[in-house]
Amino acid sequence: KAVWLATCLSAYALAADWPRFGGPTGDFRAEDELLWPAGGPKLLWKHKLGDGFSSIVSDGRLLYTMLRRGGREVVVCLDAETGVTRWEHAYDAPLPANFDQANTIGPRATPTISGKILFTAGATGRIHALDRMSGRVLWTRDPVAEFHGEVRNNGYTASPMVWKDTVIVFPFAKGAAVAALRVSDGSLAWKRHDYVLSYAAAPMMIRVRGQDQMVMLFSEEVVGMDPDNGAVLWSQPHTNSEKVNVAMPVWDDGLLFVKSAYDGGSQALRVSGEGKAWTVKQLWAHRQMRVHHSDMVRIGGTVYAASGDLGGCPLA
Repeated sequence: KAVWLATCLSAYALAADWPRFGGPTGDFRAEDELLWPAGGPKLLWKHKLGDGFSSIVSDGRLLYTMLRRGGREVVVCLDAETGVTRWEHAYDAPLPANFDQANTIGPRATPTISGKILFTAGATGRIHALDRMSGRVLWTRDPVAEFHGEVRNNGYTASPMVWKDTVIVFPFAKGAAVAALRVSDGSLAWKRHDYVLSYAAAPMMIRVRGQDQMVMLFSEEVVGMDPDNGAVLWSQPHTNSEKVNVAMPVWDDGLLFVKSAYDGGSQALRVSGEGKAWTVKQLWAHRQMRVHHSDMVRIGGTVYAASGDLGGCPLA
């Protein structure tokens, strides 16, 4: 299935950075207001790409994304103003025999910009660090294979998250459900845990009482970890009949909203504590909002989302 990249943003929007999945803060919030012009934005250009669900990141002048062509995955860099291809990096990417090809065979994860480096994750979890101006390969690792993990039948989805001098990845391996690779050369900084990887898009960073925490959805729980070493700070059960947690949580004003489709529903959590003593308290839970892929938005004291499983469904 071919994908077209269409750019119809204002000149202001093209000047803004969007360096990772979820934008500068990782939660899809824009720091400045973007005004929708009368009659809608003007189409500047469109560019045919290829298979994949990878979204687009930008440094304000260049756009980066991933796709699949034939048996190869491709990282592409485009000029934001014109759509002209600046560079491409393609590599062989054979898929496992059990890979679900019903939707797309392309990459799921979104690239991440950090300084002069672009980090990418392919559909089978292969990680690349590329010079983002030239596309030159700085290093590459296959943590899933190296740590004897496995690829979910619907692909590797977690976008790389840069934390200090490491990049966080999810090998889905025994003792390595999550791992940190050094930005400099891809060497292993640490690996931990046996959680079952879900189809989650990316980790989320929150800050609670001065403590930076990495929140990640696994198949049966939502977990808060210390991003410096992967230590679990707290964990809360959250699962469903398909064991597929996809939509990113929403963090706002000390509350964490977690949601999923099927019979998972939604719950609101309060994270509290300090140092090594952390607790999580469920404030409420119900099935009236079942969010599969899209994100929930909080405005004031109300949360908004499109509810449904694989299609529209009545509230229950």
